[in-house]
Amino acid sequence: MGRHLGLQCHIEMTPELVRSWVRAGTGEINHALPAASVQRPAQILINLPERAARLNRIADVLYTRWIQGLKH
Repeated sequence: MGRHLGLQCHIEMTPELVRSWVRAGTGEINHALPAASVQRPAQILINLPERAARLNRIADVLYTRWIQGLKH
């Protein structure tokens, strides 16, 4: 008990998934603007391959540590 972290996010994203979500959600995103917590679709796509690669490296570390914690 007390060894698990609740987490809800999508650090497993790929550039293809992000592009797909942006295409499908452009109307919803634009409807939420202007909001400090909402990026415009064009902003989301800036340097996407590099940002996704960095996020995936973080995901590898996070999931590895989480799985190690399940073993105890």
